[in-house]
Amino acid sequence: PSGVCHGGVWSTMADILMGLNVGLCTGASGPTVSLSLHFLTAAPRGAWVEGSARVLQQTPILGFTECLFTVDGEPALRANGVFRRKSTPFGDIETLFAR
Repeated sequence: PSGVCHGGVWSTMADILMGLNVGLCTGASGPTVSLSLHFLTAAPRGAWVEGSARVLQQTPILGFTECLFTVDGEPALRANGVFRRKSTPFGDIETLFAR
């Protein structure tokens, strides 16, 4: 809408990025337990968007993570998530993208 990225798209991208990050860093991931988003600025059509995530803590059951997306180098979205660590869908990045 209005030539910018919709909040639902931001939410989906953050959820996927953090869930994959928990899986790759801890060896197990699963459904989202909690997702918190902080919208900092809009991403207009054609802008360069980058995202990075890191695992903050893990327990045998949960993975706690955060991510930051930038638009043309400026912070645009900060998110925090908690994921249930219950399955091991892939062992490493090569296996993930080989499917």
